[in-house]
Parts: sequence; structure tokens; C-alpha cells
Amino acid sequence: MGRLFSAERDEHAQPESPLVISYSYWQRRFTRAPGIVGTTALMAGRTFVIVGVAPRGFRGMDFHFPVDGWVPFSAAEGLGHLDAR
Repeated sequence: MGRLFSAERDEHAQPESPLVISYSYWQRRFTRAPGIVGTTALMAGRTFVIVGVAPRGFRGMDFHFPVDGWVPFSAAEGLGHLDAR
């Protein structure tokens, strides 16, 4: 649902950086709300716009522990590891 990151849209810093959340986090935290795309989330004192929900089972590149969301590299500075549970 929604979209993933794109260089054209997400390369430059914006007041609200994009966030893609995992399918399991969408289920667990937002009870699969269909209108989640376009809403904002506050993490580490910064505002992010949820631009998409990753497909069920997608885990990214880290298989050691579940990940609740992803931001582009350009927006990740200073975030560190976030546990959004």
C-alpha cells in the first residue's frame, strides 16, 4: 500500500521525511487502517510522513530482529536504532 522511496521525491531533506512501515507494525499498531498513508508519526522528536506499508513478510536487509519501519538514508542521520513497539 502506498509507495516505497524514490530519489526524485525523497533525496532532499524536507520538513517531514518519508517513512515506510512494516506490514506487521501496520497490523499491530494501526489495526490495518486503510487510511494510514499520508498520516504523520513522531520518532526521536522528528516528524515523518507514512508513505507506504511494506508487503507482508518483507524484512529488509536485517534478518536478526523485526523492523517496524524504514526511512531514506538522507533522513536517518541521528536516529540510531528505534524500537517503535
